[in-house]
Amino acid sequence: MNTVALTLDDVATQARMSRRKVYRLLKSGELKARKNGRQTLILAEDFKAWVASLPSAELEAA
Repeated sequence: MNTVALTLDDVATQARMSRRKVYRLLKSGELKARKNGRQTLILAEDFKAWVASLPSAELEAA
């Protein structure tokens, strides 16, 4: 079964960032959330779209 929605902890873990940063992204509107009672969920497709929208890394050759 494919994951449809992620918790804040799931997003923070997968994106390698703090929950605080996830909350900032939600507040700024960069990342969308849904509510199921008190639980905050991020649709997997919204998370993937946010990751895809990040700028490409410019790495220097060693």
